[in-house]
Amino acid sequence: MMNTRMMTAVLAGLLAAGRLSSGAQQVVSPPTPGGFTTRQSGGAGLDVTTTGAPTTTRENAAQIQGLHIRIQGLLRQQKYDEAEAATMELLQRNPGDQYGMLYLRQIQAGRAALEAPLKKMIVPSVDFRQATLADVVKFLSDISAELSADKRPVSFVLQVPPDFTPAPVTLNLRQVPMLDVLRYCTSVAGLSFRIEQHAVVIYRAKPHAPPHAATTGAGAAAPIPPPTP
Repeated sequence: MMNTRMMTAVLAGLLAAGRLSSGAQQVVSPPTPGGFTTRQSGGAGLDVTTTGAPTTTRENAAQIQGLHIRIQGLLRQQKYDEAEAATMELLQRNPGDQYGMLYLRQIQAGRAALEAPLKKMIVPSVDFRQATLADVVKFLSDISAELSADKRPVSFVLQVPPDFTPAPVTLNLRQVPMLDVLRYCTSVAGLSFRIEQHAVVIYRAKPHAPPHAATTGAGAAAPIPPPTP
């Protein structure tokens, strides 16, 4: 999962530069020969056309189109970690891609909605001494059943390779949101987690390949608009 501060800093820079509006929803139309058209919805209704030199080569254009299709599919499935990684690759390939900025905002909003129930659960106390992953998950499942509004436990799915042994967890906390307990425990164990609609998935993160550098040049082609979802 990308650091939330990093993503927030990217969006804050765009707001400061006037690329995005904080008071109205932005609707970006597909590129035209004159550039992207950004329409403010819910604001003053001003149409703004942004023009600039194309940033992608023709060879790269098909890959960018593929990334748009993949990101939109991941967003529909609420797979925000994968969507974020694909969006960052998109912005590496084409830093001026305005759809990419909108994807990041959608990812941020989607994550916040999934995290909200875990933030509301305040765990009275946590006292782990060299606890195994199985012990941690059982504790979190049991305490979530006590704290959730419907008294149902949070479902946990483990995706840990058999050749990896999570580090034991030693942790002492008081009055902490369930989301923070989950973060601390997985961090100590050397694992990651993602929140999906019906479960929390705890997994061993794979190393990421270096991002592809964006290509520019005189023979660059205009970006291809993503398909309508």
